[in-house]
Amino acid sequence: MSYNGPDNTYTCCAPDQITNMANQFGMAKLMLGRCPSCYYNFRSLFCAMTCNPQHSRFISINATGTSTKYPDRVTIEAIGYKLADDFGQRFLDSCRDVLYPGGNQHSLDTMCGRPYDKCTKESFVQFLGVDNPAVPFPIYIKFENDTTQSDTYYNQTTFLCDEPIITRYENKTACGCLDCIKSCTPLPPDVPVEEFKIFNIDGYVFIAGIVIVILITIFISTMVVIPSFRRRQHIILEPTEQTSLLHHPKQTKKIRFLLRIRQYTERFLERKFFRLGLFCAQHPFIVLCTGAIIIIGLSCGLIRFKVTTDPVELWSSKSSIARQQKDYFDKHFK
Repeated sequence: MSYNGPDNTYTCCAPDQITNMANQFGMAKLMLGRCPSCYYNFRSLFCAMTCNPQHSRFISINATGTSTKYPDRVTIEAIGYKLADDFGQRFLDSCRDVLYPGGNQHSLDTMCGRPYDKCTKESFVQFLGVDNPAVPFPIYIKFENDTTQSDTYYNQTTFLCDEPIITRYENKTACGCLDCIKSCTPLPPDVPVEEFKIFNIDGYVFIAGIVIVILITIFISTMVVIPSFRRRQHIILEPTEQTSLLHHPKQTKKIRFLLRIRQYTERFLERKFFRLGLFCAQHPFIVLCTGAIIIIGLSCGLIRFKVTTDPVELWSSKSSIARQQKDYFDKHFK
């Protein structure tokens, strides 16, 4: 900004004034420091107003007063600050998307006096110089764009948010994507997908309709047409040598044997479950106590039951590098 080397830098400020001004940038750095370009432009604006050796070109005294501490001295009550129109616009553009750290809002929501997306360069400098209760006196900033009168207003190299800061004494990267939309990688363009159509109808709908018609046809044929056709073709078969095989003595004997096994099994199960039910009805106390003892015994594992609520234990593997580094840090740096 005003720095021209260790032995070639001239300012209107003493060293202690420069130190005091740098300390006053603390709040601005907190709100704008996420974007180096925005913070650089902010410092350029106020450093030039405070310490630039060519004040007479772009700063004028609008009002004066008398010092209460030193009655024989004149104090400045208000100043005018002429600024290049392009400087003001680029300054605003570099800060528009900067987010306030720790808050879900933009820094310009606070520093412009209105929502960030409705902030203009005029309202921005109006709040910084006049409406801001922290300013020591009103600073009326006026924009100029007459290039033939460039010596009458302040203009300085500015950096947009997607531009890195490369100067004689600073070398910083551009702002991140969260604080500068222009720094975000553009999304690939949408490739139009060719529509699949049959007879000017969506192809998938057309195919689905055909499949549904085929399935309905098969269902109707199975449930209506085929049974009616079979009824018309029904022929009562006379007993023949083939049908008589169904009543062969060997086949009948085998069927009776299987029936006896089934009946025996059913009677056996009926007797056993009848006795079990009768015992439970006659000795309810023993049955209930036995069941309770079994349930309590199987539930003894609940004594060692432990609910884990620590997210580190839930989501971090003990063998992971991050977990090992955290354990080392917790052990050695308490």
